[in-house]
Amino acid sequence: MAMGEIITRSLYSSVLAIGFLGSHLITSAPPIAVAAPRLKVQMNPELTFLERWVGEWEGTGTSDGKPVRDRMTIQWTLNHRFLRFTYIAQEGDRYKGEGYFWYNPQLKRYEWWEFNNGRWPVRQHIGDRTQDQLVLEENDGDRRMRLIFTFSDNNTLEMTEGFVEGDQAKPYVVMKFRRKLDQTP
Repeated sequence: MAMGEIITRSLYSSVLAIGFLGSHLITSAPPIAVAAPRLKVQMNPELTFLERWVGEWEGTGTSDGKPVRDRMTIQWTLNHRFLRFTYIAQEGDRYKGEGYFWYNPQLKRYEWWEFNNGRWPVRQHIGDRTQDQLVLEENDGDRRMRLIFTFSDNNTLEMTEGFVEGDQAKPYVVMKFRRKLDQTP
């Protein structure tokens, strides 16, 4: 038998012995609780885009030609799968809405589900994004609507909503939201 083969067989026998001994110790020892290491999950780029939305937003603008002031709160829910939003008119009208939006990986598109006290209490929009803009459309047969959200910077979000005629949308809502920044040092 060559020297290399003896060393290899010896190492193999040692590994088997340690494996047997280790399995015997594990099966005869009482179970112990071990904390699983926290894995850092790398977010999909589409979810990274949605991360920009998280926070408290205050907006001013017009709705049906009247001045309005609104507040919007957006936060992650269900393990970073959906963004939950609440939208409440502060002045100018009585609009209240809430819902969810997310990136649908099967459709490779964004979906926005909204429930509100307005003219159309349940709404679903589907759309796409560019670097700083999300364009969502709703087409339920009776109406075709377009929502456009544009980040002019990380703390300013502009929104228009309008009826689509042909390829153009005629906005009836025009808002500019500013992120409410934390005042604590």
